[in-house]
Amino acid sequence: ECLAGTISDNEGQLSCMECDAGSYSVSSSKCELCPAGLFSDDKAAVCSPCTAGTYTPHEGSSGCLLSPAGFYVDSEGAVDFKKCPAGFFCGEGTVTPTDCPAGSY
Repeated sequence: ECLAGTISDNEGQLSCMECDAGSYSVSSSKCELCPAGLFSDDKAAVCSPCTAGTYTPHEGSSGCLLSPAGFYVDSEGAVDFKKCPAGFFCGEGTVTPTDCPAGSY
């Protein structure tokens, strides 16, 4: 039997193959792509959620993207980013919009 994150898809196979980055092992014989909002390194048994401030809109991701300037991501496992509201500032990778200082917008 193969370890988590590896598979053997042929009967009688002598060694196990690693699941690629962006996928995980759902059984000892099958790797599946991580859903959007989640990612994995190679040999993964599970996918991990993107942290707040990052997102991934695609399945099969090996990493997450920082939210662009002018936008924010306030939760884990995001597939998209939100527009920074008027009166607030959002730099790249923002989790919580920051109030603009008095006299600025």
